[in-house]
Formats: sequence, structure tokens, C-alpha cells
Amino acid sequence: MVFSWIYLDSLLFPTGGAHRPLHFMEPDQSLFLLRKKPQQDAPEHDAEVTRQFNTKDIRKANEMESFLLWDATRGCTMPLEIAAFPVLSAASKDDRLERFVPKAKNLRGKWETLARCGLVFSNAESVKYIIADGHGSHLWLRQLLLGQKISLADDLLQELPFWGKLVAEDLPLVCIPLPWRIVRMDGESIHFIPGQVVKYHEIC
Repeated sequence: MVFSWIYLDSLLFPTGGAHRPLHFMEPDQSLFLLRKKPQQDAPEHDAEVTRQFNTKDIRKANEMESFLLWDATRGCTMPLEIAAFPVLSAASKDDRLERFVPKAKNLRGKWETLARCGLVFSNAESVKYIIADGHGSHLWLRQLLLGQKISLADDLLQELPFWGKLVAEDLPLVCIPLPWRIVRMDGESIHFIPGQVVKYHEIC
């Protein structure tokens, strides 16, 4: 059986390799461009296979990272998967992090999570509520969405889509000091909800 994706007038083939965000040291091996649609009046050979590869040489992904959307106001709703990426359980290297952060090995998972989530969130028309479980790689995501500081320089955070545009506002003064702030983008608030790992059928 042959699987293919039509994307931007091109034919893409899933290889089983790991997805890596833009600018990471290792290439994204989750998809390969097989065939490109020729432009109008272009020679026919422009539509031929543009790249050869051997999937045996690719390190296969062992996990899937999914982004689900559902209507939380309903008692029963069908989840919609808006994005999914084959990934490795061990985080990949990014030269931007490796060069400027000591002991970057312990922070790669958090950085890769921000990079991949930023890619998805920046392509959404609206982001209001984000739910994630307590996995260690989600720590920076959770802290940023709660308006907390993370152990990463601001100039490095600006390298990632979405996250550098967040603005945090202090909560109104209350008798119990809360360690959170209101997070906004373009004037609209974004909220984080602690969650847990669930299976699709458990949502409904």
C-alpha cells in the first residue's frame, strides 16, 4: 500500500523518521518530497522525482506527538486532531540552544516542545486554552502560559515562533499572593489548564 500527502502542489511521502523543527541540527526526516508539480509551461521533466532516499538509513520515530481540539463545553464531543508529529523519546539537538546554554542536554526536551508547539500555535487563527499534562518536557510551556519566568534568556525565546510574542500582566492585588500572571497575545488572553494523559475514547 502506498501512502502520500498532497501539500503545496507537491507529493510527500511519510518515512517513519522523526520530525525536527526548523533550524535543528539534524534534518526533519518525517517526510520526503517525492514529486513536485511542474509550473505552467515548464518542461515535463520538472515533474520527475526530485530526491532519492533509503528509508533503512533513517532512525525511526518511536512516539507520536498529537495536538487535539475539542469542545469542552459539551458532555460528549469528538476530538479533532489538528496536527501530529512522529518524534523520538530522546530530544534532538538545536545549535541555538547548545551554543549558549551550559548543560543543554537537560533542557533539550523543554526547548523542542516549545519549538514544535510554537509552530502549531503560530499557525492557528486563535489560541485560548491549552491543556498539557505534567511531563517534564512541558515545564517551560506551562510556566510561560502561567506568566512565570523560565531558565532561558529572552533573546533565545525570541528565536521561537509564538512564544516571543506573549505579554504577561500582573494579577490584581489580593490577600493571597499568587505566583501567576495573565498572559496575552495581541490583547487576547491565553489560559493554561493542567491535564493528564487520556485516550481518545476517554474524552467522550
